[in-house]
Amino acid sequence: MRYAAFASAATIAFLLSSCASAMVDGIPLYGRFHDVSGADVRTAVALVRASAAYPQIYAIEVVSGAEMHLHYARYEDKVSQYNRVRLVRGKWRFDERVIGPPTPFRY
Repeated sequence: MRYAAFASAATIAFLLSSCASAMVDGIPLYGRFHDVSGADVRTAVALVRASAAYPQIYAIEVVSGAEMHLHYARYEDKVSQYNRVRLVRGKWRFDERVIGPPTPFRY
C-alpha cells in the first residue's frame, strides 16, 4: 500500500513539474517557450513598451518561434487582451493589439 501511494505521488509530481513554465525578468512564459531565447522575449517586451500604452504585462504566450502574445489583462477580466509581436524577415516587430475571448491557460 505504501509503495502504491509513493508511486502515485511521484507520478503526479513528475506530471506537474513537466507543466512548469519559465520566467524572464519576472514575467511567466507559457506555450512553446523553448522556441525563443531570453533575448527574443526581452526584445518583444521592449517593442511593446515603446510602441503601446500598456499596463503591466502579466504573461507571455509563445505561440511559435515567430510569434508571441504579451498579455496585459488577467484571466479573471473575462476577456483576453494582448499585444502580438511577430518575427518578420529576421526582426521582431510589434504587430497589433488584440482583444478577444479569454485564453485557456491561467496566469
